[in-house]
Amino acid sequence: MALDLVNTTNDSTILSYSFTNVSSGDSASQSQSMTGVTLPNTLGFKVVSVSSPGSNNQPISVDMQDTLSISVNGSNLVASSFVATFPAINETNVGTYSAGSFSTFSSASFSSGTLSLAMQNDWPVPLSMGIDVVDMTNSNTLLTYSFNNVAANGGVDTQTASLVGVTLPNSIGLKINSVVSPGSPSTPINIDLNDAITFTVGSSNLKVYNAVVQLDTTVLAQQNEMVDLGIAGVELEEISFQTCDLNYEFESTLKADVEVVLTMLSTDKNGSPIDTTILIAADQTTTGTISLANTILDLTTDTIKSHSRLPIALSTTVLGTSSQITVDSGQYISAVFDMDNIDFNYIEGFFGDTSVAIPSSTIDLNLDMLNQFEGEITFEDPSIAIGVTNSVGLPIALDLDFTSYRDGTGYDLNASPQMFPYPTTIGDSATGTITYDNTNSSISSVFTFPSDSLSYGGSVSINPDTLTYGKYNFITSDSKISGDLLLELPFEFTTSGLTLGMGLDSNLNLASSLQQEEFEMEFAKLKVYTESTLPLDAYVDLKFYDANGNLLLLKPLPLLDSGIPNSDGIVMSPKITMTELELTKTDFEAIMDAKVLYAEATMSTYNQGAVPVKLRTDAYITIDLSMEAQISYELL
Repeated sequence: MALDLVNTTNDSTILSYSFTNVSSGDSASQSQSMTGVTLPNTLGFKVVSVSSPGSNNQPISVDMQDTLSISVNGSNLVASSFVATFPAINETNVGTYSAGSFSTFSSASFSSGTLSLAMQNDWPVPLSMGIDVVDMTNSNTLLTYSFNNVAANGGVDTQTASLVGVTLPNSIGLKINSVVSPGSPSTPINIDLNDAITFTVGSSNLKVYNAVVQLDTTVLAQQNEMVDLGIAGVELEEISFQTCDLNYEFESTLKADVEVVLTMLSTDKNGSPIDTTILIAADQTTTGTISLANTILDLTTDTIKSHSRLPIALSTTVLGTSSQITVDSGQYISAVFDMDNIDFNYIEGFFGDTSVAIPSSTIDLNLDMLNQFEGEITFEDPSIAIGVTNSVGLPIALDLDFTSYRDGTGYDLNASPQMFPYPTTIGDSATGTITYDNTNSSISSVFTFPSDSLSYGGSVSINPDTLTYGKYNFITSDSKISGDLLLELPFEFTTSGLTLGMGLDSNLNLASSLQQEEFEMEFAKLKVYTESTLPLDAYVDLKFYDANGNLLLLKPLPLLDSGIPNSDGIVMSPKITMTELELTKTDFEAIMDAKVLYAEATMSTYNQGAVPVKLRTDAYITIDLSMEAQISYELL
């Protein structure tokens, strides 16, 4: 017999069965898989065929009560879906379901962050649910979420709760407070028994201020930083250390060890960059030293700022713990770095364009001895020379300031700044002389005497003109600047009308000496013979004054005549001068009442100071004096 299980609405075959040679009184069964089969609510069997060989012409007993029965059984039936009306739901206190427990932590308290709960509704009807996150140990509510009318067939709604001030234990669960749905009470719908309600937990911006947790080894940070070694106005390009110790001190209050890998990317020590691993012990102070000896720092690799920047790669890893520890926001790692034992091979870059003032001062030249002179002595060829030896690759300009003050008027050096000689290649040295003379200054005006005072000062400028000299500077461990100062005041000078006055006697009493009854002075002569190679003219005025300051007599006395200097201002041949001072009888009578004798010497160089002359160390002067007098003597 062949049978089909059919949908009686449209006579469509759902399952087919075939029974063959079933003996009288026996039974037979057949099974068909229901996997993937959809059963309608209108089912029937359709007899497709019935066949039998009969009794082959042999009479047999036929009981008219005998029947052919068919029974249907199912086993292991699991429906995947069915079409039916969905009843309305309005349930409360559905139950609490554990999310499991965690052996790696006991609790975590949060200072910021949120915990989101996303509900995906795959049921064929909309749902509303009230859910609490609870502590499974005491059923205390930690967070509350409310989902309203989440759409059917895959609708999603996300609710967010703040974790600020919340402590999550290691055993939490979801307590379903309510489940509400209008269902589909009048309209059959496809109900897929595999449909589920899915919850997904997410978090953001979490900051834990306290936790008891077992830590796994975790890389906290891997980052590249730029350490700026620059000073305002200074552009460092390369530093080569001969010796240098970079000392560090880490103080950690964390309860776990931390490993820091520090790599100075643009350094070169024996062909490789500095790469150091530092283990910071838990809850201890860790110290150590990174040697930068024989290390070159290239500070030009930054694409934004091509100088004074050292790239550093930093990797920080918290090492895992074997048991739970307390992690608190008050815990910290502090670091202190310092450098010592520093000795450079060299430094390259641009060292700035600063100016440093030379300490200034004033020398008082207001001396009584010099104040007795009237007139001036001007040195015609003075010079200041500074011999410089320099191994510092740095343009330096010297702006020297000298000012001589005479009678309230200042006479400046008026010199332009001068450059120190300097090398342009590391290891080289430059030599030269900085000179101030009459070709580049007014130095003769400064060295004209007598003066009241002399002030000095000035400034030293570093990199005074980068357009001319560039911006490449260097200094090595052996670099130095040395100088020898030479002040030359060759006695090449001019003077005109230089006068020195001096009182020789202020209590004369010539009458007592010259007025005698026995004799009478007719005249007296002072004869002066001089031989000199000095380039000076000189004479003396002798002045006699009475007690009231009235001039009684003035007698000039030529002393020297300058020799004729050659083109170099040097007198080569001596000049002989013969002069005499005569006091006549009339002169004697005039000075009888004299009380003061005043001598005033006046000097000038050759040709009244119009020609510069030089005073040599072998110049000489010879003076011979003789007296001649006539006296009338009356014999008694």
